[in-house]
Amino acid sequence: MINKKVWSFNIGEWTEAYVFLKLLGIGRVYGTDANNVLSTKIYMDILEILRFEESKELSYKREDGRINCYENGAKFYFVPAPDLLEKADYLYNKIKAHQKATMSEPLIQEFMEHMHVFSPKTTTIPPNYQKIYGNKSDIIIKTGSSLDHSVSTDGFSIKSHIGSNATLFNCSNSSRMVYEVVNCTDYEMHRINSCERFVDKYKKSANGISSLNEEGMIGYIKRHNSLSLRFIGAGSETFESNMLLTDSCMLEILSNLLLILVGYIGNLTSSSSEDLSMELERLNPMSIRKPEYYYQTKIKQFHFNSFAGMTASTEWDGRPRLTGGYIDVDKDGNILYYRATSNDVFINYLFKNVYFDRPDRGVLKDLAIANAHSFLNTGKVLTESEEMKILYNDKGAKRPKKGDWGYVYKDQNQNRYLMAINFQTRFR
Repeated sequence: MINKKVWSFNIGEWTEAYVFLKLLGIGRVYGTDANNVLSTKIYMDILEILRFEESKELSYKREDGRINCYENGAKFYFVPAPDLLEKADYLYNKIKAHQKATMSEPLIQEFMEHMHVFSPKTTTIPPNYQKIYGNKSDIIIKTGSSLDHSVSTDGFSIKSHIGSNATLFNCSNSSRMVYEVVNCTDYEMHRINSCERFVDKYKKSANGISSLNEEGMIGYIKRHNSLSLRFIGAGSETFESNMLLTDSCMLEILSNLLLILVGYIGNLTSSSSEDLSMELERLNPMSIRKPEYYYQTKIKQFHFNSFAGMTASTEWDGRPRLTGGYIDVDKDGNILYYRATSNDVFINYLFKNVYFDRPDRGVLKDLAIANAHSFLNTGKVLTESEEMKILYNDKGAKRPKKGDWGYVYKDQNQNRYLMAINFQTRFR
């Protein structure tokens, strides 16, 4: 029975439907050479795509110029391949013209529902298949390779550049990197938090000279010689443990990288992996004897492990949970693939296309700022009822902590002042 509920999904979710239709329609996807340029000699022929809907295994096979649809092994429908390509191009144009948070597209919905697909977004892969194809797979494809003519079925993650930039490593409270604000006092804690911005904001005059427009917390600490930041550890034992599996020095590398990212050390305004690694090489904060390749090698390993299943909040055993690689959709709707097993090409792709990003700081930052202004103006912090007005929205729901970082707080047990910096990585 056809599901009559109207689909309403965001651009990223509709892009998964676009990839599904496009790959089955064109029947071939190209890869890149060592210089990250499309190569007509490197490609995968699309033989079959697997999906899972309500405990049913669905298979879409390209056979004799059409797509034959199977449910639990039984054929129930077929579609000419050009029809899927036509619908994919139609959907791409709708996605590009889309302006709102979510969109509906009845024509595509009806077309896909006839194929027993009831959501543009790939449903959760059953646990037994995650063990085979990886827990980060958005699409499972049976392909024939141009390189060795082998046939394999692998899980691929879809990364789209049509909408907002996709994440590789997601932030959580566990991914926070914690620093002590050395020589801080209660007054200085509130003075820092009163800056509201985390990093300085500059403006350029008519003659091109930049001047400080709004002071940030990091800038305040940096300009006051009595204060300094000292890294003391990650926000969770799980994250620390996972970083140790990546490299024994990975936490220290990340702690310095984030200080560059927020402008506390170095002189860099870029957030790309390449530029950050070059600045680490220049500063060489760990006094590595030959830093030329050291920092970029470790950042590459961090990115690869993030793709392979490592997160900040789940214990990782160091074993890659991946099979295929990435399906990459550019802003023009062109699709390329990157094989995870082609280590040099794939790792360099991640290194050149992933940047470090500062996520939302969360509600506790707002509370710290409000307390700072109250203390500096009246000598008192907020009352409990005043705090509740900040922590809860108008409907009485608790506002999210999200990344929970970017303000100074007091560790009462050890009588020291701490600041967390959080991060995530995204595809440009």
